[in-house]
Amino acid sequence: DYVRKHCLVPTQFLKTFKDVVGGRTAKVFAQDYRPVSSGAVRAVSGLLLFGPSGTGKSLISQAITVHIGGTFYKFSAADLPNGKAGAQRIDALFDVALTGSLPAVIFIDECDTILSVRATNRVGHFAGRFERFTDNLLVIGATNDPERIAPKILTGRLERKIFIDNPSAQARRAMIQRQLAEEPSD
Repeated sequence: DYVRKHCLVPTQFLKTFKDVVGGRTAKVFAQDYRPVSSGAVRAVSGLLLFGPSGTGKSLISQAITVHIGGTFYKFSAADLPNGKAGAQRIDALFDVALTGSLPAVIFIDECDTILSVRATNRVGHFAGRFERFTDNLLVIGATNDPERIAPKILTGRLERKIFIDNPSAQARRAMIQRQLAEEPSD
């Protein structure tokens, strides 16, 4: 019940690639994404967006979700209680995501906090629920510091990685122009 109330984000509130300036590699990923394995081609089920703060990783994860027609679940450290309750929340997240409208996208903001090298029990439980190449599931992690993520997750689950850099001067200009165009004129 918590997951549906606090983590599920209705599609009408998600941003699209029209709202993203830059992010070319993420757009290509979304265009090439296949939610179901077929033949020798395995479905990608883990993506890491990493780079400096404020570069649009959350926005890009939403745009990927809209592009692939997915259901978006946002999960962060604030959603994760300590101990056994945290494991139950992780179970509930995967249970709801995989029984809801598919494909499901689980976005983990600041995943280096939740899935750090020090959180061995949580990492083990999460890895048990999040198997590689799971059809109709895309877990997108966002971080400023990928080195803090446990190797079991970083290399074993988040198999694709996209660096999201600060926008170029041209991209900044485009963002400012778009923002000014959206502002009501008095």
